[in-house]
Amino acid sequence: MKQFILCVWKFVARAFDFKGRSTRLEYWSVVPLVWALIVITLLDDMRQVQETLLEGQIPELNPFLYPSFVIFFVTLIPRLSLNIRRLHDSGRSLIFSLVPAFCMFSVLVLVSGLLGAMMNSSLTGVSDGPDDPANIIYPVRLYLSSPPEFWGEVFQIAKVLQATELGAINTLVDEILAQNGRVNIRRSNTDISIGIFGDISHTLAMIIIYVLLLLTPVSSFLTHMVFVLITSNPKANRYGKGAFRQNLGMNGQPHLGEQGQSGTTSAPQNKRQAEINSLYQKRVLGGQSG
Repeated sequence: MKQFILCVWKFVARAFDFKGRSTRLEYWSVVPLVWALIVITLLDDMRQVQETLLEGQIPELNPFLYPSFVIFFVTLIPRLSLNIRRLHDSGRSLIFSLVPAFCMFSVLVLVSGLLGAMMNSSLTGVSDGPDDPANIIYPVRLYLSSPPEFWGEVFQIAKVLQATELGAINTLVDEILAQNGRVNIRRSNTDISIGIFGDISHTLAMIIIYVLLLLTPVSSFLTHMVFVLITSNPKANRYGKGAFRQNLGMNGQPHLGEQGQSGTTSAPQNKRQAEINSLYQKRVLGGQSG
């Protein structure tokens, strides 16, 4: 328990320390707890947003009104610095800390692409090209050009998802695989005769994009886990002393920590410690007995 409290204290006290080193114990004592809080509050925030959308009302757009975002924002810099120090401890540079950021960016792009595909599918009316790669930026364009139309389609999607759940996703996948192409029935009646069977290039491109977007977060997360799970480098490097030197006790002996459990003291160190103990026995204890 004392070690856990110490790790939490270091997480806060070293929030802006981007140059030192942190052990696996420091990382895993804090990061899982922080992300658990973020996920729990995020699920509650998503439930509230869904209820608001089902009522036909626009949810709060201020992100700081949602506890999940507040926790994420407040812990952003401490988590980033801890990631960097953990990478330093394994002898790696801060460039690898960009992996989680790339993962989060790909998730946002994926959500935008799925929302755009739903907006251009039969979930909101007539299928209008759910397999178009441009759907990735379609929600942003629609929101900037026509906010009322954007929210109208979001309200419709929320109602369909509430009613059909996985059935809505299956419908979207079926429409993409059916190679509907771009048939702009809702936006231009003149395009109905053009590409009524769609263009297979759009479907293949959309499938490839979605597969890559789905694999990118997973691969980025796994790559990041590999980096943070790598054992500490016991040797000193340009980022600081190794864990063995940092964990010396008051008597000069290493604690049985992350490195002490797996390694043993060298012969010169044992000899030196024996000499110190002998000298202590002669001068201190001997003097007291006399």
